[in-house]
Parts: sequence; structure tokens; C-alpha cells
Amino acid sequence: SPGYLRGVATILTKLFQLVRPDIAYFGHKHAQEVAVIHRLVSDLNIDVTLRILPTLRESNGVAISSRNSLLSSKERQVARVIYRALLLSKALVENGERVPSVIEKAMADLVARENLVKLEYAAVCHPDTFEEVLAIAPGTLFAIAVHIGAIRLIDNILWMSNGNWLT
Repeated sequence: SPGYLRGVATILTKLFQLVRPDIAYFGHKHAQEVAVIHRLVSDLNIDVTLRILPTLRESNGVAISSRNSLLSSKERQVARVIYRALLLSKALVENGERVPSVIEKAMADLVARENLVKLEYAAVCHPDTFEEVLAIAPGTLFAIAVHIGAIRLIDNILWMSNGNWLT
């Protein structure tokens, strides 16, 4: 939400001004926050180098999160569908698909097969603005958010501008 992201920007501005780090590290799993941080550093000319690290994953592909510990063993098992949906989007792109709505529907359909998982969104968007893209090209973000019971989980992968994938 805009209020949450404004809070992230305020806290990080204060932190950067107090600590004045040379380098700040953030995880790509929180891509929307990363976009806000990039914009913040650029707009306010904050002298810090940002290093965005790949998402850490459990052996089953689920993005590591403190919220995972709140899931039952069955819920943890079905949470794997999140990463499988993202890998499906990657496979479709690598096979030539470039229509965002086709990818979004494929991700949503895969998630819908798990009755314990409620999709919040499956999005194909610009990684800096989170606005929809008209056609998929390098530099496109594939993001997903779900609810498993009361727990909200997010994940994403990025088709980087150099053609590689950040998964």
C-alpha cells in the first residue's frame, strides 16, 4: 500500500542519514520495496551503493521468509506452487510468449489448482514502477502474492535487461 511504502521510504531515509553507509544490501524478494529504495536514493542524491541480492530459497524453491514458520506442514507443501508458477512464466517466455495476460493467466491457473492457496495477484510488470507492460521483454518482473490461510506470501523473478534471469 502507498502508506506502507511511504513508511519504508521515511525509515530508510533516516537510517541512511544517521548511518551513512557506503553500501546497503537488500533482497530482491521484496521487489516493490527495492524499487522505492532505488527511487529514494536517486531522488534524494543519497551517496550509497545499493546491492540487491537474489531471493534465498528453501530446497523446495519456496522463498525464505519468517512467515514460513507460521505455516502448517501441509501449507508449507502447497506453498511450493508460488515458485512453480513463476518458473512456468519463465518457461513460457523462453518458449516465445510475450503477451502479459497469457502469462498472468497461466500463473493464476496453476495456483488455482491448490485449494489451500488464494491468489492475491499474478502480475507481469515493470520492476521500477509496477505498472503493467504491453509486451514482455528483458527487464520485465513476474510477481505473485498469495494467501495460505491467514499468511500472505510474495515472490518474484526478473527477466533482467541483459537477458539473464534473477530467480
